[in-house]
Amino acid sequence: MDFKIVSKTLVLAVASSTLTLSAYAQWQWVDNAGRKVFSDRAPPVEIKDKNITKRPADKLNSANQPLIETLVSGAPTGLSLVNAPRISGKDAELESRKKKVENEEILKKKLEEEKVSKIKSDICDRARINLATLKSGIRMTSANANGEREYFDEARLAAETLRTQDVIAENCR
Repeated sequence: MDFKIVSKTLVLAVASSTLTLSAYAQWQWVDNAGRKVFSDRAPPVEIKDKNITKRPADKLNSANQPLIETLVSGAPTGLSLVNAPRISGKDAELESRKKKVENEEILKKKLEEEKVSKIKSDICDRARINLATLKSGIRMTSANANGEREYFDEARLAAETLRTQDVIAENCR
């Protein structure tokens, strides 16, 4: 198939469907001479906004009109963007998804902080109980590598007391 024939057919099909729709999109304005003008195209730039009495309901169709006219006429370039729809630059759905993700991250951080806080509180409670036991004067024992019981001597008791105090200082704030 010849590319030119296919492309012209496609352009004509798109143009005819758009032109059919644009018949409903009528513009009405008063020109500089005071005459009423009816058209399916937007008024020229020099026509003031207050002189435009009727606009088409389909803004998207009127914005695409210069592009279709260029394609049908075969003009190389020079597309007019005067009537192109204005984009605000903000996507409401994207913004809401971002907000949702941010809220989920904040919730995750809060839950993680609560979990860490609970673990530290538990460590603190156990360390205080251990320190009270070490200072009570009860003979302390532990199992060695062979599973045999060994009694704490004064040096080991002092070392365990210091280690427990460090744990309390780190976790009990």
